[in-house]
Amino acid sequence: MIKTSVNMKNNKFIKTHKIKNYRDLLEIIQGNSKFGDLRKDYIFRGLKKSCYDLVPSALRKDKKGIYEITKFIADSEFKLGLQTHYRQAVEEDFYGEKFEVTKENENCIIMDPINKHGRIIEGNYRIPFIRSASELQFKRETYVLLKFLNYCDRIGLRIQVSEKVRKWLHNFIRYQYEQETIWPEFEFFEIISLAQHYGLPTRALDWSYDYKIALYFAVEDALKKDSKDCVLWAFNYKLFENKYGVNKYYYEIPKLEIYRPEYNSNPNLNAQKGLFTFWPCTSDDNLLDDTSFDDLVINELKKNTRIDKYDSTKTEYHKIEGYEGFIIPKNVKIFHKFIISSKLKVKILKELYAEGYTNEFIYPSYRGVVDSIRKEVELDEYLQNG
Repeated sequence: MIKTSVNMKNNKFIKTHKIKNYRDLLEIIQGNSKFGDLRKDYIFRGLKKSCYDLVPSALRKDKKGIYEITKFIADSEFKLGLQTHYRQAVEEDFYGEKFEVTKENENCIIMDPINKHGRIIEGNYRIPFIRSASELQFKRETYVLLKFLNYCDRIGLRIQVSEKVRKWLHNFIRYQYEQETIWPEFEFFEIISLAQHYGLPTRALDWSYDYKIALYFAVEDALKKDSKDCVLWAFNYKLFENKYGVNKYYYEIPKLEIYRPEYNSNPNLNAQKGLFTFWPCTSDDNLLDDTSFDDLVINELKKNTRIDKYDSTKTEYHKIEGYEGFIIPKNVKIFHKFIISSKLKVKILKELYAEGYTNEFIYPSYRGVVDSIRKEVELDEYLQNG
């Protein structure tokens, strides 16, 4: 469960709107404000609670603090060894409690078996081994993705995949975390896109070109008694799309990847106009960093903002690693964050249904049709009982 306090601060990168009227939301998105038509340059993501952050599902924990991804990992199959310094094992919580670290023991090498939660357990040392909590996370993510690919492949469900990935189908626990590895690797983007879409925790964030589809996901729980204020995010991907890889230095690793999977093989992704963002990491990064996507982007832009000392206009140039620098036009934001009152969610859901944004449209299948019929009845009864 991802929860934070709502950050209402506005700056040159992000604008937060508190929405209490559906018409106001439409006015801003469709261009009847100083921000222009957001539908042209932005992609959208809806979250059922405004306190949720833009954090990939692979990094989310449940109420007990357990990573959701571990629920897709079998204890009997996921057997690893830990090989690291004692200080690091204590600091990264492999023991599950804090032990004293001294000058005498801090550099001692430990070699112990660990479980999927990253806890040292009794037993014999195992191979393959990992050296850090970050590497353990890499193993967890590749394990569930390769298992997903393996099961799909066995029953004839097509996933576009390279030979590099396919060769690990029968031994995916040993997929290695090499030095200079960039994660997620491009070869995994298509697998991740499908797995994420069907509920497997991954390092992707899913967005839609269609703001009403994203809005549907934000308000679809409107009839529940515990329904809360929700949020619709808008991300200006166009500012980055045409700057990718232009004049970048050879050593730069793109901090941001925007990927659209093949629509022709998945009617749901096609209907939802879906695409995904990734924030790649290297072996030097912390793969357990759960900083919200908006903060990652904004912090990177702030770090790489420069003003040409010979420019009398003091124009600011912004850059993100792997992209060409750019100027943010006046009244343009990287993000818009629309916080929508829980009291407004039912009205929005009703409007979306009237416009055809129903289950059978978003999930074009027999199941989608049945769910749509049921939900329309529930919405009608709710409104009738007012």
